[in-house]
Amino acid sequence: MKNVKPLVSILLPVRNNQKNLTTCLDSLRTQTYKNIEIIAVDDKSCDTSLEILKQARSKDKRIRLIYNKKQYGVSVCLNRAVKKAKGDFIAFMDPNDVSKKTRIQKQINFLIENKKVVVVGTDTQFIDKKGNKRGKFVFPKDNRDIYQRLMSGLSMQFETAMINSLILPKDIIYFEKNTYPFYFSELFVKLSPYGLFANIDKSLYYKRYAPTERFQKIKQYPSLIKLFLKSKTLYDYHGSIWSIFLPLKTLINSR
Repeated sequence: MKNVKPLVSILLPVRNNQKNLTTCLDSLRTQTYKNIEIIAVDDKSCDTSLEILKQARSKDKRIRLIYNKKQYGVSVCLNRAVKKAKGDFIAFMDPNDVSKKTRIQKQINFLIENKKVVVVGTDTQFIDKKGNKRGKFVFPKDNRDIYQRLMSGLSMQFETAMINSLILPKDIIYFEKNTYPFYFSELFVKLSPYGLFANIDKSLYYKRYAPTERFQKIKQYPSLIKLFLKSKTLYDYHGSIWSIFLPLKTLINSR
């Protein structure tokens, strides 16, 4: 990697996100790190999302566009994007959110300097519908703490993640057909034997929903417990089952 800026593939699944999509795309197109490709997969949107993507692609050739003929769901969209990705480093983006301009630069620098890290995330700033700051999410920085809470989503904002595929077996990045956020949880547990996890001690991502919504619905817990047991059997996961019951609000800091 001497004097060579590695390509980063940013995966962007889209489904009826016309309200925030332009802002999202602008935050990616204006990254200080320029060697990126944005793989947008439109899951048969019923609004103007596809047109927004086409217009953005006409202005920026780094945008690669895939559009489904019928709706398949986020997991399938992500898997299609993974297959098209040319970069050795894989990042994610939610079409309702915003990345700070230095996000990709700081993450790629971190992974190059820390070659045993397989996934790096960042702290997260929450914003409301109007873009006003509503709270900050501070995640653990130590690999052991992240691993123990990985199943619950209390250790990483999954959309902030960047993966170093150079230290992974070929074709291991595959999303099961789970509901959010379990498809991320299962993937990262599957990746855990191959490297360390880390979070950058800076808020480099704006998440557009209220922090109190995350993992507050009791109906999610049976699915989470089922996934935990599956991960112990298939991936030899040794994280704490008690972490999935930790109240999310303990990690939220107000500015």
